[in-house]
Amino acid sequence: MDPVANLPSATPEIRATDICSIKSLSESAKRSAIPYTYNFLADPRERQVADELTAQIPIIDFSLLLSDDPQLHAQGVQHLPKACEQRGFFMVINHGIPESLTDDVLSLARKFHNLSDEDKAESVDKGVSTPIRCGTSFNPKSEDVRYGRDYLKVITPPQ
Repeated sequence: MDPVANLPSATPEIRATDICSIKSLSESAKRSAIPYTYNFLADPRERQVADELTAQIPIIDFSLLLSDDPQLHAQGVQHLPKACEQRGFFMVINHGIPESLTDDVLSLARKFHNLSDEDKAESVDKGVSTPIRCGTSFNPKSEDVRYGRDYLKVITPPQ
């Protein structure tokens, strides 16, 4: 019998479904009690591998897809399915979205993530059809491994 098994825990166990924000949890006094099911890159070598994989992400130049030049357009059309087939995802450049708009969106996202958990509570993920939702994992009630990150998803009409 393990003599340590019956000792009271120094910190209460925190369940993944009780976590509203990894940011606030990591900044709290309870940070040593983050559930083991959360995934993170602890080993610097893993960070290096992640950086190497990031460098392999296919890049799609959207201006080629919109080009009036048939050769440039064909080049863009050839790259797109190749990226989808080989990786399943890609990064888009030259998409025409002003940098000021992306800066504003990132600024607002930072402001949102700096709110208290109480202020974010009304936006906690209640399902995939909710237009504005935040959380820490896609479905913490059913996932065995979760990612140590917070997200904010906002679904808007195309315009």
